[in-house]
Amino acid sequence: MKYVNTIIICLLLVGCGNYKTEELTEIPPEVKKSIQRAVDGKHRPGVVVGLINPNGTYFYSYGTAVVGQKKELSADSQFAIGSLTKLFTAEVFQRLVDNQTLSYQTKVKDIWPDIVDGGDTELWHLASHKAALPRKIPYEAIANNDPQLLLATLKRRESLPAEYEYSNTGMAILGLSLAQVQKNNLAGLMEKVVFKPMGLTQTSYQPNQEYLVGMHQVMEPVEQRNTSSVEIARGAGGLYSTAKDLAKFVSVQLNNTETATKARYEKIGWKKYKSEDFVSYYHGGDGNGNQAFVGYRPDNKVGVVLLSNSSTDDDLQTIALHLLDPAIELPKFDHQPARKYSHEELASLVGVYSIKGDTEGNSFTFEDSNGRLIYIEKTAEGELVRRTRMLGIGKDKFQLAEMPLTIHFLYTETKNYNAIMTFQDQEYYLVKKSDN
Repeated sequence: MKYVNTIIICLLLVGCGNYKTEELTEIPPEVKKSIQRAVDGKHRPGVVVGLINPNGTYFYSYGTAVVGQKKELSADSQFAIGSLTKLFTAEVFQRLVDNQTLSYQTKVKDIWPDIVDGGDTELWHLASHKAALPRKIPYEAIANNDPQLLLATLKRRESLPAEYEYSNTGMAILGLSLAQVQKNNLAGLMEKVVFKPMGLTQTSYQPNQEYLVGMHQVMEPVEQRNTSSVEIARGAGGLYSTAKDLAKFVSVQLNNTETATKARYEKIGWKKYKSEDFVSYYHGGDGNGNQAFVGYRPDNKVGVVLLSNSSTDDDLQTIALHLLDPAIELPKFDHQPARKYSHEELASLVGVYSIKGDTEGNSFTFEDSNGRLIYIEKTAEGELVRRTRMLGIGKDKFQLAEMPLTIHFLYTETKNYNAIMTFQDQEYYLVKKSDN
């Protein structure tokens, strides 16, 4: 799903909406048709969209919850929302500031007195991605669910606030810190200060199996081994939610009153897009073979929710952007969905790789098996971790068929790595060790 750094390009396209979304009383037929093309063209198993405006909240769903089954999607279908979790973490922070439990300037070392913090980090630095922390959470911290390994990333020496740099690590530390202040876990804290007050009955770190959709890479089912997230990383991801609940969440943002202090820390946690005519706030998420997007415009009180039970890189998100600004052209989905590669295309990709800087860790072997790229992961001792096929989704870009992991092979002499492995919002750089 493409993110909003493509908005500027989109705005140059010829618009196809001759309506004002703030005046609508249903999802426009043009939007429904675009979604139908995505599903009928086998780009996505299903899509749910929600529109919030001064007239009310409207939903449209199309497709199936699981490929090969007749279970239909609805506004009550539950999705893994990935990084949208960060918005809920930021909302907890804002509410604790509002009730004066904390301030924007509360220092992390005041919450964790024993840590070494080389940046004298304040909580708002974490929430606004200006804490000079790495994008990905250290693998060892996740593997061991160890808060001390997570907090150890604060040892860096930086003058803050730093330049904006998206950080899962920072949001994980924020969530951990908020829970520590309240002597609670983050799930319980969110339930108390966000979910219950907003009436969000289907948003949780534990999915409701009755309403949970399937996870897919394009149209291939993803193996669901563990639907629960690691505790220390929950500030950055792991929530499940529905279009109805997310619409309520967006409605609260549209109706928030701004104080002078809040204006200074503008829409903390949200990404911002500013055109000549309006300002909008948005965030996307990708989790476990599902994708999610929410956005809103304060000027005309329009918000949008878009959910799909598939992870892929296509133009689906443009549908949400169109509802925020009808001048953006709707995607037609007249191209082929994810494809497979030839033997010739795979030849230069096969080989043994390791994570950059971790040559003694797991190895990742890619093999050509009758025109299919096979992913083989082994421990340093040679024990098999996983063997599965991969699906081609673009030039030199692949997704595992059985779990939400992407490999993008690169050909460049300017980089000291040969591929980027992405799992949810985490990136790992792979270096090729040999061709066999």
